[in-house]
Amino acid sequence: MLTTQASAPGKVLLAGGYLVLERQNSGLVVAANRRFYSTIEDDAILDQGCIVVESPQFHSSWKYTYQNDEGFIPSLENANINDFVEKTLRVCLMYLQPQAPPQLRITIQADNEFYSLLPHL
Repeated sequence: MLTTQASAPGKVLLAGGYLVLERQNSGLVVAANRRFYSTIEDDAILDQGCIVVESPQFHSSWKYTYQNDEGFIPSLENANINDFVEKTLRVCLMYLQPQAPPQLRITIQADNEFYSLLPHL
């Protein structure tokens, strides 16, 4: 099983909300001394084209299917929709254009001190 981990410095969005994800909107952001982490595993146990995204800090997970001819499909099993996760995966898959359907397990998390819900994590 091939595993890759990447991290990026955190930021605090003071103004703008998630609207800043759309090009025409702006926001005010300051750097934080905490980090976000993504771990990606090539998991042969998963079905072909299955992508599972897990957020252990928030006890959440989302499942998707990706097939070269059909594109990216969220699972009906998902308890909720995470637009940020879905948009990020769509852009990455369009950019990478995998030749074979991926079998990925992705874990997203951040330093606990970054969140205001610290007692709950």
